[in-house]
Amino acid sequence: MDPGHLWASAAADALLRHVAWSRFGAPPDAIAWVALLAAFLIAVTFPRFVASEPARRRAIALAAVVAGALSSGYVAAFLRGGPRIVDATTYLLQGRAMARGMFAWQPGEPSASVAGRFLVRDALGDGSHVAGIFPPGYPAYLALFVKLGAPMASGPVLAVLLVLATAWLAGEVAHRLRAGPSSPQEHAQLSLLPVAVAWISAGCAALRYHTADTMSHGLAALAAAVALAATLRAAREPRVVVRLVLGAALGALFATRPVSAAAIALICIAVLAVDRVRAGGTIARAVGLAAVVAIGAVPGVALLLLHQHAATGAWLASSQSLYYALSDGPEGCFRYGFGSGIGCANEHGTFVAANLPNGYGAYAAAATSLRRLKAHLVDPLSSEPAFLLVIAGGVAALRGPRALRLLALAPVVLLLAYAPFYFDGNYPGGGARLLADTLPVEHVLAVVGVFAIARHFTLSRLTSPPRVAGFAIALVLAGFALRASYDHRLLRDREGGRPLFEPSVLAAAGVERGLVYVDTDHGFSIGHDPAARAAEGVEVIRRRGDALDRIAWTARGRPPSFHYSLSTLADTEVATPQIAPFEPPATGRIEGEHLWPPAWQDGAYALPRSAGGTCASSGAWLSFVVPEGSGTVELNLPRSLEGVRIVPRVARAQGVTIDVEVVRGAVWAEPESGPPTSAAQPAREAWRCVDLHPITLSQGDDGPPRLRVRVVSDRAPASQREPVAALDALVLVGASY
Repeated sequence: MDPGHLWASAAADALLRHVAWSRFGAPPDAIAWVALLAAFLIAVTFPRFVASEPARRRAIALAAVVAGALSSGYVAAFLRGGPRIVDATTYLLQGRAMARGMFAWQPGEPSASVAGRFLVRDALGDGSHVAGIFPPGYPAYLALFVKLGAPMASGPVLAVLLVLATAWLAGEVAHRLRAGPSSPQEHAQLSLLPVAVAWISAGCAALRYHTADTMSHGLAALAAAVALAATLRAAREPRVVVRLVLGAALGALFATRPVSAAAIALICIAVLAVDRVRAGGTIARAVGLAAVVAIGAVPGVALLLLHQHAATGAWLASSQSLYYALSDGPEGCFRYGFGSGIGCANEHGTFVAANLPNGYGAYAAAATSLRRLKAHLVDPLSSEPAFLLVIAGGVAALRGPRALRLLALAPVVLLLAYAPFYFDGNYPGGGARLLADTLPVEHVLAVVGVFAIARHFTLSRLTSPPRVAGFAIALVLAGFALRASYDHRLLRDREGGRPLFEPSVLAAAGVERGLVYVDTDHGFSIGHDPAARAAEGVEVIRRRGDALDRIAWTARGRPPSFHYSLSTLADTEVATPQIAPFEPPATGRIEGEHLWPPAWQDGAYALPRSAGGTCASSGAWLSFVVPEGSGTVELNLPRSLEGVRIVPRVARAQGVTIDVEVVRGAVWAEPESGPPTSAAQPAREAWRCVDLHPITLSQGDDGPPRLRVRVVSDRAPASQREPVAALDALVLVGASY
């Protein structure tokens, strides 16, 4: 495929797959109407508040306060009190753990009740610890607010700091532009650049989300803005403190979003190199500058390394790569780069099937990047047409100082930096979240662009710099009222329209101690505290609906227990949370799908899958894929099953054998002799369900027991993603569970 046709096809793909988000219309609710009214008032009154330098400084401070207030309002009005995206809930769990002084922690018994999505087991060590998979920069920041008992206040504080950092960046850009010849109109515009940028930052709906939900992009944008501003300042003020600030910002960004850090560091290095060459700097001075910056970056780099070691058992291993290696497939599906096996079947299965049918090559990378860009057009100024101002600013920057030209490339470099990552990561309200880290730069470019356009018109009352700045700010608020508000309503209403766990519900019900079962990964991550114990306080675990629930209850001494549930997870109505006493029943079985994620997998991978119309006991099972024809998966078992006789119930396709044994260290329990106890033909053609030989778990201290499943297929695999066998359940014979 020639490059022109490739990009044309990819662009068509990007447009067709996101038209559902692109909705304009009258303000849909009271919040949008208030934004439209505020747009009118700012357009009319803004010039009165920026008439002098002290007034402009006060206006920047006021913008920061307004941003914090709007982010607080976003928490209440759109998030409805707590984290909403599953990534955000895991960040909160990691922040809570770090507030307790833990990068990783020991899961309770059984591990299937307290470990799951986005939690990785230290498989390179003894496997006795779990940790969150995300980089520790944002969780470390969030931990400060967990300590204060107000984790959701972390975002509004970020909002305040981000406005101030963006204004600083705009001030440094203005200083560079003043160095060249300028007319009185341009001088007036440059004096207004920081305050106009501050107010656009405050009014940016995407940043209000990213400084409300417990996601890392607000902190990443702050670190990027500080790093770029410090880079511009370091060239004209070669003070040690500025260089240390630059290093600290890059280190914090590295600990928060390493790929973003690489992109921003590239821009910083280019700007400093251009300035050094222009100033005739020596190599020795350049080395000295780099050394000071490196010293500033040490805390952030050390934080990331400590987390990775705690999560994986190795200093340079990736917690995210290890998580997907153990919980998803095919092998190497989650990696930065290109290839036929990229795209994880469990976490991103629907996306991969729709967008990566032939792997992640040039076309898929172009389509993914363009989908990100399409979703991002609304992010900086709350509507797609207004993005033209960012483009105008980029064009104007190309005519400015070299440092400004390089700064204008930051959004493009970030887009290219994430091109080798296959999952676009877009969602309504959050926009193209992987590109959010350079929103401060885009806000600066937007104001530079609107001022450049204004200079083409005769100077009048309507085209005066204060009036033009007011119009630009009003455009952002009007964009939210008429366009972006629709996306944020989609975010608000998703999955029952509220957080999937709310501590206030427990408080209202008088629950102060005991075991609380929840039904969702989101709810578990919001409510679980690795340091909490049911005997002394509230301990939140996953409800599985099988013997695992009773095992967990018994292991904790049978404390008071409750079930936290929601009336619906539909996007069309608001859920009602309920909490009721709950004593886990004795079911005599553990469903196979509840033993995901595996402790280890080699040559095969396990996927929890629905299995309606088969012999699956609960309509689901843990399926196995063997891309090379054979492979092994090991599943964690509860220690409480020591001495218990279990019967594995499996399903297999024709031409497939599946063997199951229990291992503890290097010792394994042999199945009892005799033929399989039963066999049934499911509705799914060519699959057979079998009860395998019973196994009695031995007692010992050689480590937690594991179920080793080996699958061998003599069929030519039709796909790297086609299951050929499954574990339906473990039947517990004569056990009280």
